[in-house]
Amino acid sequence: MKTEEKKKGTARKILAVVGVVVCALLLPILILNIIFLVLSFTDPENVPSFFGVTPMVVVTDSMDPVIRGGDMIVDVKRAPEEVRVGDIISFFDPSRAKKDIVITHRVVGISEENGTYYFETKGDANNAADVIPVPARLLVGVYRMKIPVIGGMVLFMRTPLGVLLTVIVPVLAVIAYDLIRRRKYEKERGNALESAEKAPVTNAAANG
Repeated sequence: MKTEEKKKGTARKILAVVGVVVCALLLPILILNIIFLVLSFTDPENVPSFFGVTPMVVVTDSMDPVIRGGDMIVDVKRAPEEVRVGDIISFFDPSRAKKDIVITHRVVGISEENGTYYFETKGDANNAADVIPVPARLLVGVYRMKIPVIGGMVLFMRTPLGVLLTVIVPVLAVIAYDLIRRRKYEKERGNALESAEKAPVTNAAANG
């Protein structure tokens, strides 16, 4: 009996640890995702950034193999005059066909006209450079680093199914686990009190 209870106790501890690890991994992503969504609604003309740092999710392979679709990249703010040929930059689509589209390509040429910088860009995986030069006002940031694959998870978490699986289900699971744990504790406590009340009372008398 004790061995069985010990195994159950070990299994519960393992599940608790797994739950904590999963929450620790998902919670920061969830918080960032919520912040991004709020900032996107409050300032739709700009990409959300924190102290000059802009995380974004790449959805195409135009910069393969340096950056692939599904990667999360981190850009930093930089003045137009500090951008150099060879830098990877993120910018709003200069055609303005879709104002909320951000493209990440490499700078292959820089020109200046009437005090405004223009960047000629090209995706590493593309055969030709982009048709329209990027004016400095559309510059979002300069690429600094990437986190592979995690971008796909961020995008998934924005879908209804993603919210269900990564937010609602874990929260309900934690609540259910806590209720079960409390009920079991109360039951064990009640059984212990009941056993104590039923136990015979013995008095030791000294013969003298």
